[in-house]
Amino acid sequence: MNKIKDKNMEDKITNSIMAFTKWMELILALAIIIAVIISTKDIFILMKQIYSARQMDLYNLFNNFLSHILLLIIGLELIETLITHTPSSIIDIMLFAIARKMLIHSSNAYELLVGAIAIAILFATRRFLIFD
Repeated sequence: MNKIKDKNMEDKITNSIMAFTKWMELILALAIIIAVIISTKDIFILMKQIYSARQMDLYNLFNNFLSHILLLIIGLELIETLITHTPSSIIDIMLFAIARKMLIHSSNAYELLVGAIAIAILFATRRFLIFD
């Protein structure tokens, strides 16, 4: 009889923790949405700066623009990952993070090669191991 009561208590605690976790994930997703919305104004500021920039400053401004947009995309993908919990959404966020690293922060050919191999592995994983 005590084993049944212990099992019921354990199930209630587990269900409570799972419910709390779901709510926290939703709250974090909402916080990310708000941050992405607030950050979109920076895109327009960067676009204005790119439009009125001198030729010498265009590279850095465009690099900042791409970095900011890719970071916002990663935020949106993170929201999807928090809500759906699918392997495909996790691979998507990894793809965008690697692409951002390659485009913005890679300084030599070795880093680009490793990034390209990582992206190829992620695409192969999605194609052959994940069935959504």
